[in-house]
Amino acid sequence: MTENNGKRAEKSGAGTWRDWVHSALREVQDTLRRPLYWAIVATAVTLTVVAGPFGTLDGMTMPVRAFFWGVGIPVTGLVMTVLIVGSRHFNADRRYPWTLVSIAAALIGVPPTFALFYGLVSAVSPYGPPRYPLRLLTELTTILVLISIVGNARIYLRRTPAATAAEPAPAPAPMPVDAGPALPLLLEKLPDELGQELVCLRAQDHYVEAVTPLGRATILMRLSDAERDLVGFDGLRVHRSWWVNLDHVVSLARTEAGGMELTTSTGITIPVARGQRATVKAALDQRREAAE
Repeated sequence: MTENNGKRAEKSGAGTWRDWVHSALREVQDTLRRPLYWAIVATAVTLTVVAGPFGTLDGMTMPVRAFFWGVGIPVTGLVMTVLIVGSRHFNADRRYPWTLVSIAAALIGVPPTFALFYGLVSAVSPYGPPRYPLRLLTELTTILVLISIVGNARIYLRRTPAATAAEPAPAPAPMPVDAGPALPLLLEKLPDELGQELVCLRAQDHYVEAVTPLGRATILMRLSDAERDLVGFDGLRVHRSWWVNLDHVVSLARTEAGGMELTTSTGITIPVARGQRATVKAALDQRREAAE
């Protein structure tokens, strides 16, 4: 019993296995709801159908290329989105080098992607299965590693100005100043690459899932404690499982079932408890009037 409790209380930015998996899956769902994601996929399909890379221009007709790339790219994109997001949540506390984690995620994606393209080539090629499967495997591995590294680099290479600025020369005899307010414990626990601009928090047993514009992480802290910790922030507990930063609320609407939900700037839909609807609406109306 004591050993289990000790393991559960162990500080880890990635949280428990169940926590980071659930957190990653929610981010994948959010990503798949974004029009930009599908615009990128559509652009990639269009370019490959027209350009016909890897011998598909000479070996396939336009309709066949449209089928080949129209299936291969979206499925590969889905697989890599799951693996890239999952690897980032697994390594939220940055215990491993991000490049190593990115490569590992890509290698996990190689078998299903290889099986996909091997089957597609076998289905559409008049010559049957690929004549050089090793070359196909090598090309796919290289592409997936590049996709994974690029996909994670935009998060891991982002730093706060304080972290990237050169260390200034020591100033002579600085005047003593009063220390500013202490940074909330929740923000101290956030991985550096996520920044400190909270969008919302979601309760997960003894953990909270903290969401910023740069991603999300699971933190060992109860939502009630996090709410008290953020008392100076312009946010509200809108549901027993949700706290939201009002700066990131873009809409508040009724649901078909008669409930109420709000949408954040990152595209997350959050339910509003019945007892909090008037408070949330009043707070948003007040902010709107102040802005006008």
